[in-house]
Amino acid sequence: MNWERYLGWLVLGWHFHLGEVDPDRVARWHAGQWLPTYADLADIEERAGLPPKAMTSLAGLLHVAVEVAGPRPEVADELCDAALADEATAAQWGDLGWLIRTRPEIAPTGDELKELIQNLLNALPRGVKHTYRLMRVATLDIASVPELRGKVVEGIRLCLEDVEGPAFLEPIGLLDQLSTPEAHALILDLMERPRSRPQRRYAAGLAAQVLLRGAFNEADRGRVVMNVLAGWRSDPVEAEADLGQIVDAFPGGLASVLPRSATRRAEPTAGGAMELDAAEDVEEPESSRVSRWLTSRSLAGLGDGSGYLGPQLDDLLRQALFFRNAERRLRAGQILSSSPFGSAVAAGLVDLMTTSTRSTTSATVRQRAAALFNNVIGERHLMGAIPLIDDDDITVASSVTTAFGHASYSEVADQVIRKSVPAERLPKGRACLYALGMTGSPGIAAMAGSYTVPRWQKHTARWWHEHGAAIYA
Repeated sequence: MNWERYLGWLVLGWHFHLGEVDPDRVARWHAGQWLPTYADLADIEERAGLPPKAMTSLAGLLHVAVEVAGPRPEVADELCDAALADEATAAQWGDLGWLIRTRPEIAPTGDELKELIQNLLNALPRGVKHTYRLMRVATLDIASVPELRGKVVEGIRLCLEDVEGPAFLEPIGLLDQLSTPEAHALILDLMERPRSRPQRRYAAGLAAQVLLRGAFNEADRGRVVMNVLAGWRSDPVEAEADLGQIVDAFPGGLASVLPRSATRRAEPTAGGAMELDAAEDVEEPESSRVSRWLTSRSLAGLGDGSGYLGPQLDDLLRQALFFRNAERRLRAGQILSSSPFGSAVAAGLVDLMTTSTRSTTSATVRQRAAALFNNVIGERHLMGAIPLIDDDDITVASSVTTAFGHASYSEVADQVIRKSVPAERLPKGRACLYALGMTGSPGIAAMAGSYTVPRWQKHTARWWHEHGAAIYA
């Protein structure tokens, strides 16, 4: 995947938005003769008035090789002190990760190293947009040091196994890029004993990627097969939705013995390998209709000169909405969130979810729209999205409620969400507590000190009360 090309599109989109179109650069980008440098990304941040590292942080998330002038080694002690005190900003975490990757000797050891990693992993799920990207990249930078990789996996396991914690999904996505036996074992554990269906589905997607790389050993492959067969015996419909990527990743035999919906099968290429990375969960013509409608709406009013932006925007929307690969959806969503079209996309998603009917829009499209809304939500979209907090589709309701955690505190939304907290934890309850915790709702302190709310509410609220709200800097 040529992520550099998407970054080029992003830079050109901002220049168009600012009225600074350079036809020569556009032509060179079309011809594959121009790709942005770190300096180009930093320059457009300043020109567009974006938060520092809003654009440059994408290079790390997408693993795009750009020349970066890292922090001075002399600040290492200061950064470590801030991290150990749990006071580091996202930018400081990013600098510390870079220094540890390039100079591993500056990393603390023993209990201090464990505490530093735990503080980072507790901060990561509270990051929003560029702050999330900075802390995710920092985690992977630390894990790139072979001696520290096992400590990072151990920290992820502790986060996910914290029965009182919020059971975040964010740390799971790191495991695919930490190719160690410990990381593989944790992926399989999450498939076999998940705390939620989203955890199971996310872990299954990662397991499929590991299978495609041939990185599982024979014992691990046996665990995967047994888990898939057990899932199909228990509930074939649910198993197909959660584990279908794994079946596609296995050569031949396994897929042939399991009854499956035609719409969920990945198409084999001429060489016989499954193109899982680009497999989609929504059939034509609905997928094209939705992506083209959102593209047209998002570019409306920009004039004829915006034509070169449309195809790439349509492509990103397809990836963010319909791709089966969760990591691809995440990356496409993060690019959209950093684009000048993010707000228009968010407005279109709200309209799609609120005005569509079951006869015109499939449940999968509405659910994926709600998931993408998490990346692009802004203050102007809050009022329109409030009715979706109590949507009939519990997946849509949960995703939209979670999205409110990525926007500033709104008293109206806060009251609706507090009244919507169910007695059961999953799936809606977890989303409600996440939104309340991320926005610093006064309801968090009330629940943390209550003797009448369910135990899970009290302890999850306590976690948020101790660790703090969303991190924006």
